[in-house]
Amino acid sequence: MIIAPKFDGDDWLELQRAQHDTYGEALRILVERCRIAFKNAVVVTAAFDDPIYDTLLVMSDRIDHRTMQNAHDHLAAAWRKKNRFVQPDLFVGQNMAELAREWLLWLRKEVDQWLMSRPGIVRLVCLVLVQQNVKGGYQAEDELLEALRRHYPLTDA
Repeated sequence: MIIAPKFDGDDWLELQRAQHDTYGEALRILVERCRIAFKNAVVVTAAFDDPIYDTLLVMSDRIDHRTMQNAHDHLAAAWRKKNRFVQPDLFVGQNMAELAREWLLWLRKEVDQWLMSRPGIVRLVCLVLVQQNVKGGYQAEDELLEALRRHYPLTDA
């Protein structure tokens, strides 16, 4: 996670550092829940010929975290914005560990809802996973970030 403001007023660096400290767990939530959701969707629809499915079945659990970093950072910022964590002086003494737990709980719930409300995001996460560090994967990373920006806008437009 890159610790930096993502929207106007996003300057609570201590909170961003707390989210940074949970980066590995947040990626596991994002990756594993999307993998499981995608595999289950394939089984339900009997779309076993989907090339993403074949690769997900045999791929290692190890991923290049950089392929999901922009998506993670956008989601982390969306959580901060949603909760109006923009003026750190208003939250003096706030328990960072508790906020980090709340962040991960929110992420888990959001990702779990995607299969029903945003299945394209699930597919893009899985596409990024199966095409890591190749041209198609870079394109999927860009498309994933755009989909997240549409669903979780950081501007007040």
